[in-house]
Amino acid sequence: MIKEPAGTSYHQLLRQVFPIRQGAQYRLTFTVLSEKPTSNRALLQGVKPPYPTICLREIEMTPTPQKVVIEGMYGSEDGQGNVLFDCGAAEANSIIWLSDISVEETL
Repeated sequence: MIKEPAGTSYHQLLRQVFPIRQGAQYRLTFTVLSEKPTSNRALLQGVKPPYPTICLREIEMTPTPQKVVIEGMYGSEDGQGNVLFDCGAAEANSIIWLSDISVEETL
């Protein structure tokens, strides 16, 4: 539950680190729903400054489950990436469910 959102999306987030390779294509897939309409941001990005974005999507969540697929290519050096779900801009007292989260290298 997001009791008191920060107002800035990246001030409250869920994160998981994964290995990334330069020039590789990645696909992030997940299912999301919320108790009431709210928004969230899902993205893959590098862990080192300047935090290069691989892919990003603003998600308008509702009580109806929706499958989301976003893709992008990583152009920086090999290293580590983040799977991020930014929740800081969600509505107060929002309950958000995320399931079936996967990241795959597609190229």
